[in-house]
Amino acid sequence: MHREAQRLPDADRLRAIVGALGIYDRGDYLPGRRSAWGDERQRELGALAADARFEAAELSLRSGDYSGAEQLARRILDVEPFQEAAWRLTMRIAGALGDDKAVVRAYRECERALARVGATPSPSTRQLVERLRR
Repeated sequence: MHREAQRLPDADRLRAIVGALGIYDRGDYLPGRRSAWGDERQRELGALAADARFEAAELSLRSGDYSGAEQLARRILDVEPFQEAAWRLTMRIAGALGDDKAVVRAYRECERALARVGATPSPSTRQLVERLRR
């Protein structure tokens, strides 16, 4: 199925991803049931959902739907604030909007999030903020 989705035009692929995320967002996998297998499956589905949200945000950005891209990126960061790629995406969205303050704000938020786990933004993130601020 995933390979088939990759061949779809961007707009169709975005609709398919958003539809799948709507199903995922309905709630936990096997609610009320606990098992090692179920917990592992829930983590796997969460990772797939994060990847799908990232792809949907990229597609939204590419199509000029900055609000949609921003909402999707924010959802990623709400769940996984240490995902640096999502912070870079947030900076790129702000850059596409011409909002230099939001670019810097996203970079600073990225710094704070990563500092909580003893990390700093990567060179590519630092380069992106410098490039977007110009």
